[in-house]
Formats: sequence, C-alpha cells, structure tokens
Amino acid sequence: MLHIYISNISIVMIGIDQINFFKQHGWVKIECGLSDLQIDDLFRKTKKIVDITKKQKYPFIRLYHDYFFADNIAAVEAPLNQEISQENIYYYLSKINLGQSISKLTNWNKSCCSLIRLFCMENFKYSGHWHRDREEINQVVQASFYLKDEKGFKIRKKFLEIKKENRYPNNLCLDINNKLLPLKLNRDEYDIIDAKKGDIIFFEPALLHQGKYDNSRLQFHMRFHDSDSQEIINEKLYKYDFLDFDIFEHLKFDASFDARKEKLDVYSKKNNTISRIKNLINYFIPYRNLRSYIMQKTKYKVYNFDLYANTILQKKI
Repeated sequence: MLHIYISNISIVMIGIDQINFFKQHGWVKIECGLSDLQIDDLFRKTKKIVDITKKQKYPFIRLYHDYFFADNIAAVEAPLNQEISQENIYYYLSKINLGQSISKLTNWNKSCCSLIRLFCMENFKYSGHWHRDREEINQVVQASFYLKDEKGFKIRKKFLEIKKENRYPNNLCLDINNKLLPLKLNRDEYDIIDAKKGDIIFFEPALLHQGKYDNSRLQFHMRFHDSDSQEIINEKLYKYDFLDFDIFEHLKFDASFDARKEKLDVYSKKNNTISRIKNLINYFIPYRNLRSYIMQKTKYKVYNFDLYANTILQKKI
C-alpha cells in the first residue's frame, strides 16, 4: 500500500495567456512550482531509479543506441514501480498538480495517465526521428517534466501541421522511422523549446516532433487522456487520493510484473557485443550514416536527412 502525506501544496500556475498560447502553438512551457532544493532532491532520487534499473537489469527499458563500454539506456518504462522506485517520488508528482493543468488546457473534467516514461540517456549526442504519437489532434496531451537543463526539443509549427496538404504525411514519417537517419526539416518549419530544470512542457503529440540533444537527459515523459473518452472506456484505472489524475493500473506503485508486461510494448535486452562495437565505431566514424544517407536520398529525393545524427559530428544545438 502506498501512503503519501501531503502538505504545503504547490500549484502549477496556468493562466489565460498560457492557455491561449497552447491553443495557438500546440505547446506551452511553465515552471513546476517546486523549489530548487526540492528539484535537486527529486533529481537525486530519480537518478537512483536509473542506477537500480541498471543494477537489477529491470526489463522494461528502451535502448535506442546501445554502445559498447556504455550502459546507455534511453528510457525506463513504469519507473515509479516499487521494484525500482522509492515511494516519495509520488510526493513530488502530487505537488505539481498535473491534472489541474491538463484540465485548464483542455477543458476536460478529469484526466488519466497512460504513460510514465523516464528518459535517462547518458552523455551521447542524440537525434530521434520526427514522429507523431497520434493521428488526430485534441485527443491526448503529453507532458515532459525536466529534472535538468535540456536543449533541443523540436515541434513543427501547428499552422503547418493542420494544413490539408501536409508535406510530411504519417505514412512517409512511419516509413522513414524504419531507416537510420531522421528527416531534416527547414528551420522555419518548427519551434525549438529549451527547458530548465523544473520546467514542464505540455504539448500536442499529434504534431510532428523530435527529441534532439547534445548531452544526457533526465525527464519524466507522461501521456494524459480525457477520463470520459470512449477510447479508454474499457481500461482499468486507479485513483490515488493524493494525485489529481487517475493512472492506468500497470502504472501503480505495486503493479505486478504481468500487469506491466501486458501493457508495455517493450521488454528489452542489450544488443550483442558485435553490434554494440559497430554502434560505437559509427558514433565516432559515421560510415553507416554515409551509406544510409545515399540510400535515403535516392529513395526520398525531395527530402533532406541529418547525415551526422547520433554521432560525435552531430551539429551542436
């Protein structure tokens, strides 16, 4: 049983200006309301989750670029489970009132969370694929809660995304996401959102977006739905008294291994040694990137690609 004592509640302040900005641009950045001491304490406790994940070989992880001589886990799924987490992590989530913020941005009566992911990549340059997490806007909201300064999150301008003739249709993006190199958009097509520790970015995941970073990451990434949505009517939800949103059952502090395995789409193991050595060589000498660049430009003639993505030569943000 998880018990949390709540005092001195700190509410994230979202006013009409932030609401209008979110509606116009599809994203908004706010401060979480925690003190520097609280954020630093949360940083230490969250780093401990990552350390335990590696030590215990927690299976629900994501590996985007697995390098030899490095334990470069990209993300931990369901990171607040008792298997790897301390109870008081929930204390901080209760203080930033994410549910109230979501309700103000969307006019939902109540929200529920289907995803809690902890991004925790080490000090390697990283460039993800441009992608959309949904096909239709105004269905879900995602939130990134930053525990350290990070630069480079990109999101395509909303007015371009809602045009009927979209230059980057979903079928194209999904196809390219199976290739090595991500798309390279024109600079005037997207916003770059830099975040300080303690910032929260709420954004519309149906807009094309990309994570791109020069160094390590530590952020909680969460997805929220309207609790009254027909999409989740058959989902098992759980309510903690100290949280202002519900969660899917597999995200509970004491959720079983089977409950997590049923809902999570990852159950990762490391690549073999040869693959990890090749990944490390390519990071410093991007021979595979060059080969892929030629192949992708041949196939997708009118599109550009990031030749040095995920290598030491990746352009500094």
